Amino acid sequence: MERSLVGAVHILTHPMRFKIVQTLRKSGQPMFIGQIAEEIKEDPRLVSFHLTVMLQHGFVEGEWKPSPLPRSKGKAVKYYRLTPKVEEAFAHCVEWSRK
Repeated sequence: MERSLVGAVHILTHPMRFKIVQTLRKSGQPMFIGQIAEEIKEDPRLVSFHLTVMLQHGFVEGEWKPSPLPRSKGKAVKYYRLTPKVEEAFAHCVEWSRK
């Protein structure tokens, strides 16, 4: 478990990924890339890259829904939300640090 914990911590403690986690936690609602990028004041392409990394490691999941933006004319955008794996990784970090 300790090896996977180190990997999880490495993924989640990247500064931008940590901002993404904080933003999604604070929101309490799924968000799409544009919303996240605007909230953390980062380029949407960078946010997309880091969300892809987090998706590959199971820390976020995405769901396609119609875009709320008028200029998108009903196109689908992917909304992201945190998975329970994020909380598990942070809980293990806290537990490990107390040992």
